[in-house]
Amino acid sequence: MTITTEILLETINAGHKKIEAHLATQGDRAAELGSRMTALEQHVVALDNSGMVGHARRPSWGQRVAVSDGLRAFQNNGLRGQARVELKNAIETASGLDQEGLVAPDRLPIQGLPQQRLTVRDLIPAVVTSSNKIDYVRQTSRENNAAPVVIGALKPESDLGFELAEAPVRTIAHWIPCPRQTFEDVQGLAALIDGELRFGLRLAEEHQILAGDGTGQNLLGLIPQAQAFAPPFAIQDENALDRVLLAIAQAQQSRLPVDGVLVNDLDWAKMISLKDDEGRYLAGAGGGPFGTLPGLLWQVRVVPTPSMQTGEVLVGAFGLAARLHDRMDVEVLISSEDRDNFIKNMLTIRAEERTALAVRVPDAFVYIDELGIGFSG
Repeated sequence: MTITTEILLETINAGHKKIEAHLATQGDRAAELGSRMTALEQHVVALDNSGMVGHARRPSWGQRVAVSDGLRAFQNNGLRGQARVELKNAIETASGLDQEGLVAPDRLPIQGLPQQRLTVRDLIPAVVTSSNKIDYVRQTSRENNAAPVVIGALKPESDLGFELAEAPVRTIAHWIPCPRQTFEDVQGLAALIDGELRFGLRLAEEHQILAGDGTGQNLLGLIPQAQAFAPPFAIQDENALDRVLLAIAQAQQSRLPVDGVLVNDLDWAKMISLKDDEGRYLAGAGGGPFGTLPGLLWQVRVVPTPSMQTGEVLVGAFGLAARLHDRMDVEVLISSEDRDNFIKNMLTIRAEERTALAVRVPDAFVYIDELGIGFSG
């Protein structure tokens, strides 16, 4: 086949056009990527201005209330009537608070009182329920008589004991009055809800999970259902650290692995400051004053919390032996028609949740009410 000059030129031109088309496509893609990069930079700047540098995170309860449709309608109605906002446990992207109609004036942020860290709920798995009571069956005994038998002989009988248990859903709630002017400051509203309502609700919940006595509208907490401390063996010259070890050994007789030690934060500071006769920290280099190891005691995670009284310790299999059943996520209700709010130019904000605590294996928890010398309240 003979290739003429005309055919060669046509082939070259066709290839040139394909290259131009490809370059044009790449140019469009580059422009699109440039637009996305610009939008990303603007988003980062917005996050920086809101104090959320470097990453977008889920909006807090107060931030979601501040930009909610319920609050918007409440404002449009002249802050009269009620505003209902239900907060779901869903992942949301962060959004700015400078929404139309919510312009924050130049006002200093609210300076609240210090708050303790709340950690007990994080130890226990939580699921959602649509019921007002959790019924469950837990095993109370096991008599295992399994054994080898000869052909034709009677087989041995084993015995299992069960009991029906229930965990009613309880409501935890509180409310606060606040000046109507607070709603003119979105940051102030967010701080008010996050800093006080949220903390107060979770603090009451933490106390209920630990020590609720089950009477009236109280949850039946972990401590009332736990085993009393009964050392399974003796340790010579027993000290506070030994008592925790004995409690762990006792709880593990339930055949569930102990995964947490709840202790008063001051008691934990005393424990890690213990020294031997030569003045060396018992915690060793990794857990001493300059160590970086996490809080572990006898290879079990330690959770220091002011919610435990001085001298008290609770050890247990939190992840397997107990479960929270959340009936209602946190709901925030705002009203201007509560009592004499109208004439005082006040608003009422109420927060509440509904949850139940089911302790499926009570023997997996052991409660020490007296840790030892130097650790008493």
